[in-house]
Amino acid sequence: MLKTRPFAVLCALSAGFAFAPNVNAQSGMAVAVNPTTNTIYVSNANAELVDVINGSTNEITTTLFNGDTPGAITVNPTTNTVYIHDADIVDGDIISDNIYGVDGSSNQVVSQCASLWGGPVVDPSTNLLYVNWYQDGTGYIDAINPSTCTVESATTLPDGDEPGSFSINPTTNTLYATDANHLQYVDAVNLSTSAVTPIYVAGDGACATAVNQVTNIIYSDFCNGRELEQIIGSLNGVTAPPIGLSGETQGIAVNTATNTVYVSMSNGEYTDGTVAVVNGATWKLTGYITVGITDCNYPIGSTCQNIAVNPTTNMIYVTSEYSDTLSVINGVTNTVVATITL
Repeated sequence: MLKTRPFAVLCALSAGFAFAPNVNAQSGMAVAVNPTTNTIYVSNANAELVDVINGSTNEITTTLFNGDTPGAITVNPTTNTVYIHDADIVDGDIISDNIYGVDGSSNQVVSQCASLWGGPVVDPSTNLLYVNWYQDGTGYIDAINPSTCTVESATTLPDGDEPGSFSINPTTNTLYATDANHLQYVDAVNLSTSAVTPIYVAGDGACATAVNQVTNIIYSDFCNGRELEQIIGSLNGVTAPPIGLSGETQGIAVNTATNTVYVSMSNGEYTDGTVAVVNGATWKLTGYITVGITDCNYPIGSTCQNIAVNPTTNMIYVTSEYSDTLSVINGVTNTVVATITL
């Protein structure tokens, strides 16, 4: 039986409403890519907008206003729909919390689901949004139909687990969730049965994950640490030693076409950020790439440098919050070929 959330308000918004640009001062940046249209989306809470970037020209083509604090972005390339998480935060309190669906062709809002949820991440095969919430010591992951804002299924995590970030392997229909309390495991959630399998990871637990759905290998970082770990999806376990990195991990992205893993890292406050390049086949670190300046004086588990990959064009995109830039990396040469001011 699905639980009723006393704080949740669900609604749907018909097509025809467009975002308008606005400027203000907050913090936070996320990046997502639609490889089919070669379009990049960057949420910029400092300016209270989402930048839409043409991947062929590296130019901002339009901006989408997404309320007060646009954050996480997820893209369904099959439907060409972008889902943007927005929170109205006043004095540290969440006043309202929405997930907007935007048509990638018209840049019009086609849906709005309002709740106090975290996330989202979309399963492109089902177009369900997976969001997390936590109440009275119990964590939940819900599957939301963005057209109707109804909860299609719900998963209750083991006692004490507070879901953090997560990623999906649509091929195996499995979701991998980190724990916001930095417990030393990642939860593997079978989306068909809602069965949860904890996977032990070392360090202070994982803060970020990424999935290579071709090889069924999951990559996780060490919270506030300098290592990358690989999880074999078929075994739900770690089989190789972690790879040591030069900086504190921020985000992970995988190019499934080249089997390459990219890890964005902070090297300290007001310093250049770095991206580590790992060969997924040999499980070897192959090099580092310098990107924009970051200000990563944040609590454990927070992210000031997000990363996304377009496997079709072999381009990697890294946000740098302090410098308000997006670094564009060529995956063939592993060099920065453009820096976009946001």
